[in-house]
Amino acid sequence: MRLKEVLVLGGLFGFVLVGAWFLVLRPTVPPPSPAPAPSSLPRDIARLLEQLTPEAREAYAFALERPEVLQYMPCYCGCVEGGHTANLSCFIRPAAGGGISLESHGST
Repeated sequence: MRLKEVLVLGGLFGFVLVGAWFLVLRPTVPPPSPAPAPSSLPRDIARLLEQLTPEAREAYAFALERPEVLQYMPCYCGCVEGGHTANLSCFIRPAAGGGISLESHGST
């Protein structure tokens, strides 16, 4: 075999090998979890969610489902001055009796 043929075959083999490596080791992203069913939410929260735009409703659904993510995300809109500690504070606030209530700041 000539040098040119060896280089072309080696390049093709390397390309296939790298492609297979990316297919096997690519990160997998779990599918998004469905939004909480309105029947599983307290009535007042479900009623508030119904009044929001679809985009805001999706953001609040994420906050309700995954508070552990938003609690580590800083908020840059200036609401820290109002006592917010993280992005989660823009969506959910503690309520009496250990419950939660929605913070309207997240819908704006």
